[in-house]
Amino acid sequence: MDFSLSDEKNIQEIKTRKVQNQWSQTIFLLLFSVMGLLIISQNFLLIPLSDQLQQTFHVQNSKVFLGTSIFSFCYAVGFLLWSIVVKRFGKRNVLLIGLLLTAVSTFEIGFTNSYVVFCLLRGLQGFVSATFTPIALNYSLELFSENKMIWLSTIFTSSSIFSQLIAQISIEYVTISQGFILAGLMMGVLTLPFFNLPTENIKLQEALSTRWEIKQLVGTLLKNKNRWLFGMVLIQFFYFVVTIQLIYKIAIKHNIAISHITIQVVSLVGMLMPTVLAATCKKLCKNQFLLFISLIQLGFILLWFSHLVTLYIAVLVISFAISSMLPLLIKEIGFQNQDNKAYGMAGYTFCLFLGSSIGVYFSTIFSMFINLFIVEGILMITSYFALRQKNRALS
Repeated sequence: MDFSLSDEKNIQEIKTRKVQNQWSQTIFLLLFSVMGLLIISQNFLLIPLSDQLQQTFHVQNSKVFLGTSIFSFCYAVGFLLWSIVVKRFGKRNVLLIGLLLTAVSTFEIGFTNSYVVFCLLRGLQGFVSATFTPIALNYSLELFSENKMIWLSTIFTSSSIFSQLIAQISIEYVTISQGFILAGLMMGVLTLPFFNLPTENIKLQEALSTRWEIKQLVGTLLKNKNRWLFGMVLIQFFYFVVTIQLIYKIAIKHNIAISHITIQVVSLVGMLMPTVLAATCKKLCKNQFLLFISLIQLGFILLWFSHLVTLYIAVLVISFAISSMLPLLIKEIGFQNQDNKAYGMAGYTFCLFLGSSIGVYFSTIFSMFINLFIVEGILMITSYFALRQKNRALS
């Protein structure tokens, strides 16, 4: 009888710990999701606010892109450098320092009246906020179930759309400066619960080890099999940024009454569609890379018609193709770098956001037709390589 009571008590304790663990997972999932939205959205937040930036800082239209482009570049470089620092000091320590610095730099941006200082702070903000995404995904492997990981990945991917929706709505109620102040305060408050993350036993490595890690990182980036894949990663957000800017330019040129918020909603729907249509796409075409490159090509062809309906369809198709392409590239990069996946993913994130930075620059500096010809040229080149590429990780 004593054994039965003791056994029942142990079972009850196990059930209690399981419930507590589920609650803990849910709380951290919400924290990572909200913080991810706040941080990743900073890369795309200013794209629909070019007019407001001009009015706030009295800068020429040709310089407005710097506020986003500098953030994207520093964000991309940060992925590479922080991946080395994490190995020396541990992901918890780097994450906490990065989040605190991100909150402070975001808060400070709201108080500057100089566009030069604004851009410098945006660069700092991008560099320190690069600590979050790769470490968050690393923690998700340890803390979350598969379904929760899928949710977190979807939130991170769609942050580019959410941010522009938030910008379009919030600018009606707050100024750009006030928006950065509020975001900085929210980041600071949300950083506090992250101190409860499990600690690590860190052994500081020798300087020689760091030099060896740098060589490993550079070797991964320049590896012959990775060049085509990293190039494909780079042009995905390039396509997306150029698409959005081209749609706005086409609408102005042809006097098309188009809703910016509707464009963002349609883009978001396209980003989320792969969760439903992924299996169908695999049945349609064995070469998934070629399929999604073809869909992007179709989207840009639709832009040439310069009609309200075709513009909406174009952004839907291109968003869907890009969102479908990214997990394929992650899988293929992981396959090609099984001995060093960490640096493979660092290269992936670096190229992804570098492409965003280049896209903002190109769409601002060059005319609508030059951007379309550039995109068509890139699509022809990538289609050629996609036909030759053997995607063994996808078979």
